[in-house]
Amino acid sequence: MPRQTETTEKAKAHAQDLAGKVKDTVTAEASARAEALKDSAAQEAESAAHAADAAADAFPDQSVQHQVLSRIADNMEAVAGQVRSADLASVSRKVSDFARENPLLFVGSAALAGFAAARFLSSRNTGAAQSASFGADPWDIDPSPLHGTSVDTSGHTSALARMNGGRDA
Repeated sequence: MPRQTETTEKAKAHAQDLAGKVKDTVTAEASARAEALKDSAAQEAESAAHAADAAADAFPDQSVQHQVLSRIADNMEAVAGQVRSADLASVSRKVSDFARENPLLFVGSAALAGFAAARFLSSRNTGAAQSASFGADPWDIDPSPLHGTSVDTSGHTSALARMNGGRDA
């Protein structure tokens, strides 16, 4: 019996050692990816700052448009610097604290950011969406033909039939 206890203890120690190594590896990988995302976000902010600066140069120096775009460019440069120098742990703590103190504002902001991201992503891919043919999406069902039109529907299968192996019900 003492031999089995010794083997069990060795197995537990080995499992704990492996778990610690896995945790360290996952933490290091997550940190590396977060740093890469942070750098990417900073580059995007710098790119936006350069674009605003270029747009400002298209207007006369004393115009309102030039001043507004220049201020936007300056603020975006500042954001890029803050993102680059941000400590991810402190940012995470600040976001968590903000979410606990202002849950409705946090959820609303997250929803707004999600809608903005979806809008941005869909606006970047409008050409592909317009050129997509019918049938690219399995849920995209050809609307039934209008009364009085002659459309061959013999090869048409409804989404319900496709899900049920060819049966509509």
